[in-house]
Amino acid sequence: MNIRNQSSFEGHTGAVYVVCPSSETGVFYSGASDGYLVEWNSKQPETGKVLFHLESPIYAICILDNRNECIAVGTAKGFLYILDTKSKQIKHKIVAHQGAIFDLKVFKNQLVSVAADGQVMAWNLLDYSKSFQLNFSEKSARVIAQSIDPNCFYIGYSDFSIREFEGTEKPILKKELLAHTQSVFALAVHPQTGNLASGGRDAHLKYWHNNELQTSIPAHLSHINCLAFQAAGHLLLSVSMDKTIKIWNANDLTLLKVIDQTKMKAHKHSVNKVCWLSDKTFLTCGDDRMIYLWEIEGA
Repeated sequence: MNIRNQSSFEGHTGAVYVVCPSSETGVFYSGASDGYLVEWNSKQPETGKVLFHLESPIYAICILDNRNECIAVGTAKGFLYILDTKSKQIKHKIVAHQGAIFDLKVFKNQLVSVAADGQVMAWNLLDYSKSFQLNFSEKSARVIAQSIDPNCFYIGYSDFSIREFEGTEKPILKKELLAHTQSVFALAVHPQTGNLASGGRDAHLKYWHNNELQTSIPAHLSHINCLAFQAAGHLLLSVSMDKTIKIWNANDLTLLKVIDQTKMKAHKHSVNKVCWLSDKTFLTCGDDRMIYLWEIEGA
């Protein structure tokens, strides 16, 4: 497998915490410690467009409609912003959490947020009123993953657990897994099998089938910050505080490729987030203020 560093995107003045693809091909958004939300075109890396400058670091971004007109952003101060990218207006600013918002996902007709206060909140997409609130831990709720069952979703926590919830109005706790020996930072669901991959502060990559542990690998030298399955289901990406990006066989967790500075131009500090742009291209961002676009050749 050959990997090419296709492009780099520079402009943020602080660590880049999140990248998020839009519904428009080749377009994506980034958020960083500098509070800037930036729109990029993968074919024009030198022309990032600042959309908003918020009051605190941006940790989470979620696209709310297929026209890219409405974006949800979660910040380090616990504010949830609903932003209109066309008019560049703030539609809503919600004091959502008593601590940093780490992840946002759309679940049915609701926007779900998780944060440092341990709360899981849901917001109605029609008027952004609160739909439900789940409080199962005093530790941070860090990451959300949608099950292939449309009525279920997973939350990873800093109490070392993964909890699966079922339901859309008032979700119930379906399963609780004491999954890791430290905080769970990363979850991803295989798009075909529904198997769950998890990672976190203990640097282990774990693979779950029907909530039963199948595989556990000491995958990195430090925290696993993010995991992402390819839509075709063949590959799994992991990124880490150890400055590396790793590509795994999504079925048996065979390591296929390691991307780091020793081999090519790559991140110099913690790699914070990864997302796929297509089945052959993916984005990473990190504490070095850089965003990279990678292409898989001959896969």
